[in-house]
Amino acid sequence: MILEPGPLAMRVFFASLIRLSGLLSWTVLSAQPLLPASDDQLRFERLSVEQGLSQNTVQCILQDRHGFMWFGTQDGLNKYDGYVFTVYKPDPQDPQSLSSTRIESLFEDHTGTLWVGTDGGGLNQFDAASETFRNYQHDPKNRQSLSNNHVLTIYEDRAGTLWIGTEKGLNRFDRTTGAFKQYQNDPNNPESLGHNSVSSLYEDEAGVLWIGTWGGGLSRLNPADREEGTFVHCRHDPGNRQSLSGNVVRAIAGDLQETLWIATKSGLSCLRRENRDTGIFQRYQFDSNNPSGLSHDDVWPVYVDRNGALWIGTYGGGLSRFDAATQSFRHYQHDPQNPFSLGSNEVYAIREDQSGAIWIGTRDGVSRVDRTPLSFRHYQHDPKNPRSLSDNSIWTIYEDRAGNVWIGTMSGGLNLFDRITETFTHYQNDPKDSRSLSNNSVWAVYEDRAGDLWIGTRGGLSRMSRDARGQARFRNYQRDSKPLQGLSHNWVTSIHEDRARSGVLWLGTWGGGLNRFDRATETFRHFRNDANNSRSISSNAIWLIHEDRAGRIWIATEAEGLNEFDPATETFRHYQHDPKNPNSLSNNSIWSIHEDDDGVLWIGTRAGLNRFDPQTETFKHYREKDGLPNEVIYGILGDEHGHLWLSTNKGLSKFDPQAETFRNYDVHDGLQSNEFNADAAFRSRSGELFFGGINGFNVFLPDSVRDNPYIPPIVVTGLKRYNTDVTGGAALTEKGIAATSHISLTYKDEILSFEVAALNFRNSAKNQYAYKLEGLHDRWFQLGAKREITFTNLDPGDYTLRVKGSNNDGVWNEEGAALHLTITPPWWRTKWMYAFYAALGLGFLYAARRFELNRREQKARIRESELHAQAAEAQAKALQAENERKELELQKAAELKVAYEALGKAHEHLQATQQQLITQEKLASLGQLTAGIAHEIKNPLNFVNNFAALSVELAAELHEEIAKIIDSGANIADRDQRAAIEEILAALMQNAEKINHHGKRADSIVKSMMQHARGASHQRERTNLNALLEGAVNLMYHGLRANDASFNITIEKDYDESTGELEVAPQDLSRVFLNVLNNAAYAAHQKKKISPQNFSPTLSVATRNLNGKVEVRIRDNGNGIPKDICEKIFTPFFTTKPAGQGTGLGLSISYDIIVQQHRGQIEMKSEEGLFTEFVISLPKAE
Repeated sequence: MILEPGPLAMRVFFASLIRLSGLLSWTVLSAQPLLPASDDQLRFERLSVEQGLSQNTVQCILQDRHGFMWFGTQDGLNKYDGYVFTVYKPDPQDPQSLSSTRIESLFEDHTGTLWVGTDGGGLNQFDAASETFRNYQHDPKNRQSLSNNHVLTIYEDRAGTLWIGTEKGLNRFDRTTGAFKQYQNDPNNPESLGHNSVSSLYEDEAGVLWIGTWGGGLSRLNPADREEGTFVHCRHDPGNRQSLSGNVVRAIAGDLQETLWIATKSGLSCLRRENRDTGIFQRYQFDSNNPSGLSHDDVWPVYVDRNGALWIGTYGGGLSRFDAATQSFRHYQHDPQNPFSLGSNEVYAIREDQSGAIWIGTRDGVSRVDRTPLSFRHYQHDPKNPRSLSDNSIWTIYEDRAGNVWIGTMSGGLNLFDRITETFTHYQNDPKDSRSLSNNSVWAVYEDRAGDLWIGTRGGLSRMSRDARGQARFRNYQRDSKPLQGLSHNWVTSIHEDRARSGVLWLGTWGGGLNRFDRATETFRHFRNDANNSRSISSNAIWLIHEDRAGRIWIATEAEGLNEFDPATETFRHYQHDPKNPNSLSNNSIWSIHEDDDGVLWIGTRAGLNRFDPQTETFKHYREKDGLPNEVIYGILGDEHGHLWLSTNKGLSKFDPQAETFRNYDVHDGLQSNEFNADAAFRSRSGELFFGGINGFNVFLPDSVRDNPYIPPIVVTGLKRYNTDVTGGAALTEKGIAATSHISLTYKDEILSFEVAALNFRNSAKNQYAYKLEGLHDRWFQLGAKREITFTNLDPGDYTLRVKGSNNDGVWNEEGAALHLTITPPWWRTKWMYAFYAALGLGFLYAARRFELNRREQKARIRESELHAQAAEAQAKALQAENERKELELQKAAELKVAYEALGKAHEHLQATQQQLITQEKLASLGQLTAGIAHEIKNPLNFVNNFAALSVELAAELHEEIAKIIDSGANIADRDQRAAIEEILAALMQNAEKINHHGKRADSIVKSMMQHARGASHQRERTNLNALLEGAVNLMYHGLRANDASFNITIEKDYDESTGELEVAPQDLSRVFLNVLNNAAYAAHQKKKISPQNFSPTLSVATRNLNGKVEVRIRDNGNGIPKDICEKIFTPFFTTKPAGQGTGLGLSISYDIIVQQHRGQIEMKSEEGLFTEFVISLPKAE
């Protein structure tokens, strides 16, 4: 509890507490009463629907081998990990869900399989890996099915046989065949099952199966009689007190002495081993006159724990523990005013977990009790006990020299605690008695050196003494208007006797500053805050006074820091918080001061713990970030080991000043509450520590506070993954994650969120966790109490998630849990694809190498061509020089014979040139080069032909003119005749010059062509026809594109792969393909120029493997060839192209190569305006 600063706030805060009704209301609201502390005190923790349980009536309990707790309720099956409940219920849409909501029984067999008995849904087998259920139900048509769907109990014997008790008989289950053997009651057979309603099963050490029935008492099935189904019965006999106490048997248990305990609706029965054959029972039944007897006759569960203790649950009498030595029962019942009592007096199930804690299923949820003796003894007000603590709000604790412990309360006066009887004597104010305690709100207790007890209250200062009858009497000192006659304020918060000044008491008040009381004169000296005096006390609200071993007096104020008082000068030195100085006091509200064995002063403030260094006058701070559970430090006590125990608003903390570490405890460890009160702390001479708070006080020996030794199992309880294929971003929850050691995920699972749990159920909120993901990092990451581990965008690969955890006291399970993860990559990142990438890379490198070699070869060829061109150019220049010489000779020729002979020679040269041109055309390697050269030759040849013909005619005319002259006998010197002859000679000379010029030009071109054709070869070799044709197609396309950027055409290819290789001259055949392809592409392109925009030029190329031959088809969608010229296309020099764009030799040469050289055929098909198709047939073998 924290009081607001200042006397005005103080008055407002406590005004309502003065009235008795207000005090009682506050006490009830703040109290969490328990029974007085004793060695047999048990503290129950409850779980109900408020904590997540599906329904409060818990009929059966089990802990599985993993450490999970299972609870069967009337509305679902619950799995608990110490934090959350996982609930299983029927789903009509899922045949593998639980068959019924009402759970009657639970059992885990030797394989770890969980079996669930339901009311109306039969038997369920739980698959933990898939979190699904397999259902076994009664089938009226099948005698080997379950006898009834109301399963009351499940049990596995030593042989591993599963037994199921139902409302209509006992069943033995064969897990191999899935068949049930039924045992049922036969009224005509006294050796049959005693009753069909089988409620409990137990196998004793001799292998005898004991069957408890709901109305037929107890039945016994010996091992030898299991096949025959012969039973021996033990029933209740009203006339025999040594018979079974009742025929309605609810449970059977065996203890360490092999005694059977049978719970019936009419009491508890005990069957000792030596009496099994005689059937002599000992009864325990309710007796209202015996408080140590059975609390109720309607006994439901009986349970023997690992220590051999017998626990009994009753329907109405709560929980009991049997003491065999005294033959008595210790009862634990529900107390509506005690939240740490049993949840309900109607108990249905009892089970012990791996840590030794007992779980109790009741009508009002689950109650858990940790049987470890409580380290922190708790005392508080009990309305039913007048000798209990008078009030739960404790403000001061003090032990006098006689060993008496005095407790000051907020509204219950002063309490004297008797440690032997654990009772309290109350001293309270009586308004009618002036010698009674001055006020019931007690804030300070102190014994002086004279043995007088002084009590500071909200009504003044009281001195306690005893009269002749031994009754306590109080001398009260209160505020007086006369300064020296009374207190400065009636609220006395602290009392201290000056060690150096005998008879002087220093009194701290809440509103009146510091008071000095002289016992001899009974006068008071007041020290108040003076705003004009910096050496006065810093505040009038004083919380405590402490004198250190050096004799310095320290005064803690509520809001104005720490004061060091010098009694000699009566001045005060202030230590206060300075925001600009990190080494100043952390806060001005001071609640406690403690001096340790080394003389170090520790100050508890509203903002953490402070260590004061008197040499440097600096403060070192310890706060929540350093490990404190809370920064409000109410009390400080030291133990024998130098540890400091600190009370806060969030429990107690043990501080190790050497290691500077904190160990924190809270209400779950047995504290009166998490909230304590200021300076309500005291260490007794025996070393016990007392801390008071809002719900009584705790007493403990520091060495008795031991850690929980249980090492909890660590499990991965959940996995949520966020997959990119899931719309809306919803998480996918993996089932059965706790039961699997490996899980496969995909690269699409971008976010993985794991949940883990340490299955320690004692104050599980303080369990600690750490993890590492092998394959990503190798170091451990501390999670604290956080249980969620999240990873994003993990690379494909294999990982191992390792998790370790601790219990509430920091005891770690270092082995922890491991979950192996495999994240599969996308298909393009698989091993096969990487192998493909490697092969592709090698192929690319090979292709690049081949390209480089081809490029070098091509450069060599280009260089060779350049050299051929240079040689041709030189030859042309030489020819030109020769022609110029001949031209000079012609000019000097005077006779027609010379001219005629020159004309003849020129004609012969022309014929030779023509033959050379045809030959060169056949050897050309590229069609486009051949067409260009042919075009160049055609024009000069036309000139030669024309001028040659004209020269013949002129020669004839000259001959006639000369003949006329000779016949007439005229003189050639006649001017007119001579002029005519000279004119004819001039024309002849001119024609001869033209013939010479164009002949030289043709000769130059022919020589160039011959140089180009020197690399041609007619040698045959095995050639892949498809590859050869494909190369020609590519050469055609890129060649035309290079010459005409607007050229484009669609090429459709259909190669027959079975054509294989043929014996051909590849260079010659390539020229044929190139000629035909160029013509086809040209025709289609020309049609595009004059056709609508939607016309698409198309070239089709196909091969076919036919009988004895291979066929090549090249087809275009151009304008076709008119029928009247189809027969001329193979004629040399015939072309349909415009002048200068074709020589007419390409198809002629192609015809010769196919027909004459390769013994094949070449045909042309065409339809004007639609298409032209060339069909080339080549024999497979000559």
